[in-house]
Order: sequence, then structure tokens, then C-alpha cells
Amino acid sequence: GGADAASLGREARSKLELKCSFGGVSASLHVTSDLAWGALAAQLAALFKQPPGAPVLFTYRAPTDRRMVACASDTDLKRMMTDLGRDPPKGGAIKVAVVF
Repeated sequence: GGADAASLGREARSKLELKCSFGGVSASLHVTSDLAWGALAAQLAALFKQPPGAPVLFTYRAPTDRRMVACASDTDLKRMMTDLGRDPPKGGAIKVAVVF
């Protein structure tokens, strides 16, 4: 049943809406669990009219213990998607504060 597991894995790719805010501007961005941090960082830079390659991070509230967590790398992003996949936010969206 290896093929079943593979197709299940593809379907289980979680999708999340990031409600981003930066400098008084709000914008929404959809991310999937297979998105690389570099690609997300580039989208955030474009969204908030920052120079390409600008260093960026964002903070969000962890679903389990409600503490603020920073996301600034592939590892952080995978952890966030895993945590939120286990404990999905209402409406499939979370608020994040973007920092350049």
C-alpha cells in the first residue's frame, strides 16, 4: 500500500493563510507546508515593498501554549506548519507580525 500513503501525503499538505501586518499595512499570504523559507521571505518583501533579499522574520502565537514564536528559517517554518497542522487555527488563518 505504498502508493496510498504517497497520495495521502500529497493531500495532507497543509495550507495556511498568514494575515501579515508590517508598519501599519496588512496583507494576506497563503502558504503551504512545502514552501521554502526563501520563497516566503521573497513574497513578504514584495508584499511590503522591501528590497529583494531583505532579511525578514515574523512572529506568531503558538497554538499549544499561546507564546509568541519567531519564524525566520526553513526549520522554523516547518515547525510552524507541523504545529498548526496538528492544531489548526480557526478559519485556517493566523495573524503574524512581520519584521524587516
